[in-house]
Amino acid sequence: AGILNTLFHVEQIFGTPIIAVIGGMHLISADDQNLEHVVGTFAVHFQNISFYPNHCTSENAFRKLKNAFGSQVNACPAGTTIQFQD
Repeated sequence: AGILNTLFHVEQIFGTPIIAVIGGMHLISADDQNLEHVVGTFAVHFQNISFYPNHCTSENAFRKLKNAFGSQVNACPAGTTIQFQD
């Protein structure tokens, strides 16, 4: 469980880089220390991915991600359409 464990597991199973995290990251109850750990781990292991967090990520986590990753972080409310190019 958890966004970091999930991403590490996906990489291990599929063996290819992750290009995006889309949806809720369930960080709504995470305190600042936990959020700093998550953002720091993203910066080390997943620095080239795009983030499309939604409601259960929390505004605080969204701000921390946006501060760390800038344009790689995009709001993803219900109904958002995302297109990826080959």
